[in-house]
Amino acid sequence: MNNETVQFKQKIENIQGQLNTEQQTKQKLEQQLNKKIQETNKKIINFEQQKETIQEQLTIEQQTRQQMTDEKQTAVEKIVQLEEKIKNIQKQLETEQEENKQQLEKEQQSKQKLVQQITDEKQAAAEKIVQLEETIKNIQEQLEKEQQSKQELVQQISDEKQRKEQELETSRQLAEVSIPKAVEEISTITGIAPLMPRIMSANSNILFNRMPVIFKSIGAGDEEESFSNISKGLWIRGLYSISKQNMSPNITGYKSNSRGIVIGFDVGTKKEVGDLFGIAYSHICSDFKFQNQNNKILLSGHIISIYGQKNLGYNLSLQGVLSTTRNYVTNKSMRSIDDKTYNISGKYWNNSYHFDTRLNYNIGLSKGFTMIPGIGIRYEQYQDSAYTETNKETYNLSMAAKSQNFWIGSIGSKLLLPALPITQNVTIIPIIHGFIEKYFNNKNQKIDSKILINNIIFEQQTMIPKQSTVSYNIGTSLLLAKKNTEILMEYNCHLSKRYQSHQGSIRLKIMF
Repeated sequence: MNNETVQFKQKIENIQGQLNTEQQTKQKLEQQLNKKIQETNKKIINFEQQKETIQEQLTIEQQTRQQMTDEKQTAVEKIVQLEEKIKNIQKQLETEQEENKQQLEKEQQSKQKLVQQITDEKQAAAEKIVQLEETIKNIQEQLEKEQQSKQELVQQISDEKQRKEQELETSRQLAEVSIPKAVEEISTITGIAPLMPRIMSANSNILFNRMPVIFKSIGAGDEEESFSNISKGLWIRGLYSISKQNMSPNITGYKSNSRGIVIGFDVGTKKEVGDLFGIAYSHICSDFKFQNQNNKILLSGHIISIYGQKNLGYNLSLQGVLSTTRNYVTNKSMRSIDDKTYNISGKYWNNSYHFDTRLNYNIGLSKGFTMIPGIGIRYEQYQDSAYTETNKETYNLSMAAKSQNFWIGSIGSKLLLPALPITQNVTIIPIIHGFIEKYFNNKNQKIDSKILINNIIFEQQTMIPKQSTVSYNIGTSLLLAKKNTEILMEYNCHLSKRYQSHQGSIRLKIMF
């Protein structure tokens, strides 16, 4: 075993020696290879340098060749240009020779034309002389005609002047007859202005007379307790009135009749004096016939109102009415001109706004009588559109638009007589009322109007007469109540200076 070990160690040492030898040999080879690589790199660098040098030389040679080629091309182009210049000079010489030849020919032709032109102008001058002679002759004839026309025009002007003078004289004579009639018609048309407040006053009275009916109006006995505390009512009223305005220096007298219908709905509380709120619509038509005239005016009015009553306590109640109105007014007249009668018609509209309030105090008297004195104030505003006529037969009237406003105070009282039981369920309550009205800002108003006669305008200023300062409303009514139904028959008389109106109405109301 020892020998084998020694041999094995020797083998190992031999192998290591061989490996060391091979390692050294490898290192020598690597060194030789590195030297060769370095030499090769140096050769490559030298080769690259030589290559660059050769390329630079080639580039210089190419540039030299290109320069020689460009110089050759430039020389060729210059030769071509010189040849073209020589050709152009030759052509120019030929052209100048041709132009000189043509110019000589043109000058020769111009001389011939000038000779011909002189000949033609000489001939034209001779013709113009002949034309001038004819023109002078025509002018002389025209002057003679114009002189004749002037004489005819002077005659026409004279005839027209005479015709105009006759027309003016006719217009003056017509105006002497028509203007007084027209002024009367203007006064007639404006004469219905004072009626507008009376219509609004009558409408307010209708609504005010509606509200006090709340006093135990359900009927006799204890029927009232069978209903709820809130009462709704739907009612309708028909009315008819006649009125008369006597003539005065500033007011045209007339007679009129009016008819209308009022429909309303309200909600109220059932108390001794209850609260109430309602709305109503009125449609009223009126006809006016004027004294000593052939005029007739038709009025169609539409009124929307809201009304209400408030119990203030202490036997006081406050009532109010707010209304707006649209009236359509048509004027129809018959005009006589030269023994001929023409029917003329014109229209305009009127807007009005109205607020009326009244404070009442309830006084219970003995034996079932009830006194309700009241004091109120009313504001009214009226706006009329312009009025214009367009007819060809007679004169035409036109009036400017106008507006008015009033403050009116009122004081009066209602008297409720004791209820009269007719049957167990039917009760009659007589009512009497009377009020005095006072206009505070009452004054005359002037309106501009025009009268057109044969295209001639005559301006006129017409005065609208002021309202009567004081007026009176008195009347009576009879209330028939049965359970939830009421029938009210009413009469009202409106009186003022030279004016009186009588109105009757009947109203049916159903409460639910």
